[in-house]
Amino acid sequence: MHKYKVIAKDNPQDKTAPVRYYGSPVSSGKVQIEEIAARISKESTLSRHDIIAVLSAFNDALAEYLQQGLSIDFERLGIFSLTFRSHGSDTPEEVNPSKFYAHRPSFRPKPNIRERLKQTKFVRDKSFPLPKPTKTKKK
Repeated sequence: MHKYKVIAKDNPQDKTAPVRYYGSPVSSGKVQIEEIAARISKESTLSRHDIIAVLSAFNDALAEYLQQGLSIDFERLGIFSLTFRSHGSDTPEEVNPSKFYAHRPSFRPKPNIRERLKQTKFVRDKSFPLPKPTKTKKK
């Protein structure tokens, strides 16, 4: 079950538009590598320490491959790649790496993962109060 809260947002392109309400994810916490390793070790012949070592090595390899401009395809999981944004330039010649920002890893799940995630159940986290409705904005 995944929790969510309700948030109010203005329309930045139309300041006269009424506020709209959206669902926003609420984290239920974090799972540490030790817990993941313990679970996997129960389902395999590897020890918890072996799994932690493999995941640590994976972390290093993933970063190196992404820095080289490679995408990493995990056959049943998905594809990792690096994305970034760029500030606009007046001419093509002005485009260079100093204009790049927001370097982010991207993950595109395989269809089996996407289908499984579509089955996620959601429940509103009532510890977050509903936003108070606002009056319609006038021009």
